[in-house]
Amino acid sequence: MSVGRTTKVISDETSRKELEDSLLESNSALEHFAYAASHDLQEPLRTIGAYAELIVKRHENELSEGGTQWLGFIIKAVARMKALIDNLLMYARVGTEKEPAVVMPLDEDVETAITQLAGALEESGAAVTHDPLPQVVASHSQIVRLFQNLISNAIKYRSPDRSPAVHVSARPEGKYWVISITDNGIGFEQHHGESIFAPFKRLHGQEYSGSGVGLTICRRIVENHGGRIWAESTVGKGSTFHFTLPRDLQE
Repeated sequence: MSVGRTTKVISDETSRKELEDSLLESNSALEHFAYAASHDLQEPLRTIGAYAELIVKRHENELSEGGTQWLGFIIKAVARMKALIDNLLMYARVGTEKEPAVVMPLDEDVETAITQLAGALEESGAAVTHDPLPQVVASHSQIVRLFQNLISNAIKYRSPDRSPAVHVSARPEGKYWVISITDNGIGFEQHHGESIFAPFKRLHGQEYSGSGVGLTICRRIVENHGGRIWAESTVGKGSTFHFTLPRDLQE
């Protein structure tokens, strides 16, 4: 190898290392900020929620119908705000978690996600199935969270006309596995297929709970593993979320 080429390789490696260090520093700063902000915000939220619930409990007979309803709005708003703060903190932590990547079948990650969603599955009557899935090298707590978010989304946006059904499949495509999560829910207009992964983007009204950060977390997890995520949907028929994971990851 020539001196010039050797110098270029060293320079490229140095640049890559500097970029990685910069990203790690940025992610760490984001996590510290999110943690501090969440701690400072959680305490007044707990106070507001606790006193609102206390008023309802102790003075329910003295309140007008409107007063009880307004306090109910406050309690629900506090719960939504808490969920938003928790999700923002989770988003910040995704980039800084140090769990080592290990070889594991994705079947186990899906089954773990299903177990963690047992209550929601039973309440909704949802059925979740999956094909045999490949082994990958990954941070599997993040992959479980990814499946949990996507399956939970499918349950949340279910059709009122049929029981929710979710199916997970995989296929090889070049150097990647393409993992697909298909549901029979309400779907969305395809032109929203990219914007739904943006922070706080919600296509549906307040009748559906959520913070608008879940799919953003999904995108960050996938990108952390060297893949990409996208969605296809037809209104009234359902959606399919696809994401890729490298087939040749090295431990």
